[in-house]
Amino acid sequence: AYQEGHWFPVGGMWVEPDLNLPSGESLVRQILYGKRYFLQKFGADIVVGYNPDTFGYCWTLPQIYRKAGFKYFITQKLRWNDTTPWEHDAFWWEAPDGSRLLALIPYGYVHSADPERMAREFKRFQEITGLKDHLVLYGVGNHGGGPTRQNLRRIRYAQDLDVYPVVKHDNLRTVMEAIESDPASKSLPVIRDELYLQYHRGTYTTHAAIKKRNRLSEILLEEAEKLSVLSGIPYPTEELWECWRRVLLNQFHDILPGSAIPAVYVDAHRDYDYVEQTGKAIVEKGLTALAAKVETRGKGTPVLVFNPLSWERTDVVVLDDPELARKGRVVDARGKPVLSQVSGNRLFFLAEDVPALGYKVFWVRSG
Repeated sequence: AYQEGHWFPVGGMWVEPDLNLPSGESLVRQILYGKRYFLQKFGADIVVGYNPDTFGYCWTLPQIYRKAGFKYFITQKLRWNDTTPWEHDAFWWEAPDGSRLLALIPYGYVHSADPERMAREFKRFQEITGLKDHLVLYGVGNHGGGPTRQNLRRIRYAQDLDVYPVVKHDNLRTVMEAIESDPASKSLPVIRDELYLQYHRGTYTTHAAIKKRNRLSEILLEEAEKLSVLSGIPYPTEELWECWRRVLLNQFHDILPGSAIPAVYVDAHRDYDYVEQTGKAIVEKGLTALAAKVETRGKGTPVLVFNPLSWERTDVVVLDDPELARKGRVVDARGKPVLSQVSGNRLFFLAEDVPALGYKVFWVRSG
């Protein structure tokens, strides 16, 4: 059906995710695994970022999309604003780094295809943008409903009207290419900001535990991957993919923001349990292999501090160990004492200037 042009895959991401809360790495993974799926199953490369129902859009998205081969962006959600009407039907969306996408905001995504309504919207669209082509996303929409017989009858009726604009079925890429080639597209406004949705603000205060576990999972999987590479252990391809698949699934735009039904969150917590268990096992395996290669001979108990970040880091290390807390004194590789403090059975010390994706060894001594 795809090869014959009867239907067209859209999206290019693993799911249609929330686009405010996930990390940049997660958004890259959404595209990496989504594009790979479409290429493997259909031989299709998606170039239209299609996120009609997401609750707002981060400012860095054009940069991530363009670097992944996308050229266009479509949503309708900004028309749901409850206070400030959205003023732009089409525009260039520019990220902080200067990357640009041609963006289109159709009039809804569950359009009835009523000819009178389409004519009014098309007239308004032309007055605002000067463009000759417009997009109507018709169908029932929510809960799995697609086009209805009534939709199709209305479209055929509009096609048969002599005084009506040309109406045809088409795919998103062709529509966006036609808009881009229109000379009027050159004078469309440039938006240099996030695309903020007012209507669903409250979702970002619900299901805080899910939001926290999403972030912890993102951090854990990045650390697991970095350590897998740096330590030289057999790369855990399948385990990491299975973890990422679950994290990406739960970034769906009703799960992560907090607008899904309760049963969904039972499943989500089960997925995060799996990610936590699997990811921590990979980290432990990588750290163990790394530690075996590090010179730790010296006076006292060696402590290997690894920095999984991509920049140099100074931070407090906490050793929850009564024996080390009783010793109480910490020195660096040159034997120089470092700032430390004992509190109960825990020993705190300041690890300064630990290199990016690197480590330092400290020793705990009595004194």
